[in-house]
Amino acid sequence: MNDASTATSFAGRSALVGPFVAATALLAFAGANVVVAGSPVLLLVHKFLKKSEGNSLAGRVVKVVALASAWVGWSVAVAAVPLAVLFRQPVTAYHALAVYAPLLVIAFKRNREVPYPKPCTVLLRVLFDLPLVATGWALRRCGVRLFTPFASIIDDDIVQGAMPFALDVPELVGAPYNVCAVVNMCKEWPGPTAAYAAHGVAQCRLPFQDTTAPSEDALREGAAFIRAQLDANPGKRVYVHCKGGIARASTMALAHYIINEGREAHAAVEVLKSKRDVVLTSAADYSSIRALDAERAAAAAAAAAR
Repeated sequence: MNDASTATSFAGRSALVGPFVAATALLAFAGANVVVAGSPVLLLVHKFLKKSEGNSLAGRVVKVVALASAWVGWSVAVAAVPLAVLFRQPVTAYHALAVYAPLLVIAFKRNREVPYPKPCTVLLRVLFDLPLVATGWALRRCGVRLFTPFASIIDDDIVQGAMPFALDVPELVGAPYNVCAVVNMCKEWPGPTAAYAAHGVAQCRLPFQDTTAPSEDALREGAAFIRAQLDANPGKRVYVHCKGGIARASTMALAHYIINEGREAHAAVEVLKSKRDVVLTSAADYSSIRALDAERAAAAAAAAAR
């Protein structure tokens, strides 16, 4: 198993969730209320959120408190309310442990190139994707971006970044980004389709669960879309994103450089990393990327032999 199979944006850090689970359990056992028992999530979120230049201390505090509060509150509601309604069971501090369930699923699934079982997919969608996307949307309405850095210009063709909301579209289509189209790798977010339509932005959505690797077929489809959009819109760029612009987006951008520009995978990912420091460089070792790169190398060798 290669390194890329075991780490994406949250996966590597999820293995560190144990102490936080223990802290919440101990607080609940000691008689703390659900708010206090969920307080270790503040530190967990602080560790998860990427630091970015330009983020003030106050802005970071707002993001950490907002995400931790929404995440714990939603997880407790999902875990406790059905029991309270159906069986009249009281809400207890132990229900705060539900917030860690998706992180443990991510941490203990070692091979990121194999899809999650259906029950795990549902759990991740409900307890992981939903609170993160909802918090990101709400904060953006207040002028704060949850996932930073937002957008990074890689070159004259590609901008890579985090998931955009409707308020971000005017910025993306204008200078300096000059985006004409979007490749959306999120299963958890359909994109601001109405805003795209209003600004004439085409979207290719290739939905993959966070912390999983995109398939070779999807990468080929995305690369073909990028090539077609660049050819039809000279001087414009394509925006490639996932939730945080770290792993799935990096994989798609790599596929573009391999298929459309004939670049070697590891050289291309180093260029991406130099332009966007949160890029997951081990994405170059995904089996889908290795297959595309092997095909590129074979074609180059055949051309050189003619």
